[in-house]
Amino acid sequence: MTLKKHVYVCGRPSQAVLSYLQSIDVPLEPMMSMHPYQGTEYRESFLQKEIAQTSLTMAFKTKITIKDELSYPLVLLNSALGQCPNNLLFDTIREKYSLCYAIHSSLIRYDGLLLVQTGLSKANFEQVKFLIQEQIQRIQSMDYSDELLENAKKDWIDSIRSIQDLPFSWMEQVFSDDYLHQTASIVQRISKIQRIQKEDIALAAHNLSLCALALVEENDEEV
Repeated sequence: MTLKKHVYVCGRPSQAVLSYLQSIDVPLEPMMSMHPYQGTEYRESFLQKEIAQTSLTMAFKTKITIKDELSYPLVLLNSALGQCPNNLLFDTIREKYSLCYAIHSSLIRYDGLLLVQTGLSKANFEQVKFLIQEQIQRIQSMDYSDELLENAKKDWIDSIRSIQDLPFSWMEQVFSDDYLHQTASIVQRISKIQRIQKEDIALAAHNLSLCALALVEENDEEV
């Protein structure tokens, strides 16, 4: 209760409530400096547990954070790789080769890390690992359809627009913008997304470098 508070309000509070919130409001502290993960040592971790299926996580450093010029292309890279409908990882590793049960990618944007996570049979580990790297290489060489790029853009634009209908998501976005000193409107952000080309995404993809791998294996008596 004694900590400083910066207050965000979504809605129409009474004047009494608004006056109280304004009385305890403190301007947001300056943004902390952001440094993308720069570790040079590749790390692997292998564990075995009593689980039904093996879980694989691969971490790629990108050297790209939210404030970088390649930040937007990196988000579209992640979407095309393992998030939007008919993404490369799912279509290739799950649908084409049936080598895993589920697979997706995600970003830790403040640290400039891209994660790929999947559940699979441990017998398929080496092939799945190879195919994950292959899909990244496809993005680097722009070897994917224009339709996939448009789907990735549409998926991100839809998520931006949907924030306006969710009060807590809207406040989180405003806080993030204040914290990062970002002033672009929703219209400006959507326009920036729509202008991104495969070449921009390829530049971001060339920054990817595998920095860590963790495999949690099922025991030998698989069900």
